[in-house]
Amino acid sequence: MSTKKKIVYGIVTLGVLSVLVFSAFISINSSQGNVGSSVEQNNGEAVTIKKSYELIAFSHNDLSKKSNIIVTGTVKEILPSKWNTPDGTKPDKAIKDLNSDDIIYTDVTISVDKYLKNPQNSQEVIVRILGGNVNKDAMSAEDEPSFKVGEKVLLYLGEDTDQATKNVGPQHFAVIGHSQGKFTLTANGQAMRDDETIKLQELLSTIDNANISQ
Repeated sequence: MSTKKKIVYGIVTLGVLSVLVFSAFISINSSQGNVGSSVEQNNGEAVTIKKSYELIAFSHNDLSKKSNIIVTGTVKEILPSKWNTPDGTKPDKAIKDLNSDDIIYTDVTISVDKYLKNPQNSQEVIVRILGGNVNKDAMSAEDEPSFKVGEKVLLYLGEDTDQATKNVGPQHFAVIGHSQGKFTLTANGQAMRDDETIKLQELLSTIDNANISQ
């Protein structure tokens, strides 16, 4: 997706911060109490990854033009989170060797009420977000959208261009501009996200105008 990423990775061992050149912050918790040796063995430790981004601000018009599809719909299901390995489990490597290619992701199934751009045959789309929990491992990604089952949404969606996730699992889309491209729809005709509330009809008008100009 069209963002600039802050690339910082680190590993905490015995209270000492070692900075590596990757794109998240990894902290290690060991139930064994011997963090130094367990880092090498990668057996039984819980891994927490935090990713942050430097977002480029998108206008409503930008979101519309950058989207492959735009939909309104309902969150049907939030699927179990997975690592981006062939079997969805933790990579078989030492924690010190984890890098920006090692990702936890979560797929969200959306029941489509209406396609507002580029209608598809399917009445469902899968939206992929970074982050989630796999057993004791966790990953959080700053500015990723969050979803709740039953939530009514308007989504600006595009191709997943992340090398770490785009070819993993089923066909899916990513939200354009991270949290900027997801609006929650209310019963009184509002479209809401963390930094903005707008009348749904006004937002739909920007989408119509962008479609006409393309």
